[in-house]
Amino acid sequence: AIGPWELMQATAPDNLSADDIQRLAINPSRLVEHLPIYPCTDTEREALRCGRRIPCSPERLICPPQALDDPTIAIMSADQQQLLALAEPDGNGLLQPRAVFLHGPAEN
Repeated sequence: AIGPWELMQATAPDNLSADDIQRLAINPSRLVEHLPIYPCTDTEREALRCGRRIPCSPERLICPPQALDDPTIAIMSADQQQLLALAEPDGNGLLQPRAVFLHGPAEN
């Protein structure tokens, strides 16, 4: 199993059509449901886009019980619908991005 998904639920790549990919695609935010979530502001989003650390306000951290032992934090859009980055606390009150999923120019 990988998270809540079992191997028996998988579809072999050779058996996928374009329609299947659209139908079977999983929102990346579902892949990190087990991690602490940090909803970020637009200003923080732009810092992430450049790979910069952002301040971590503990009161904004949403921590599911199963996430207590995992140092990785999922940084999400303010509405918590888009996974923006994976980060780790740096020990100084900042979140250090380890993988950033924002590409292209800033959104208006």
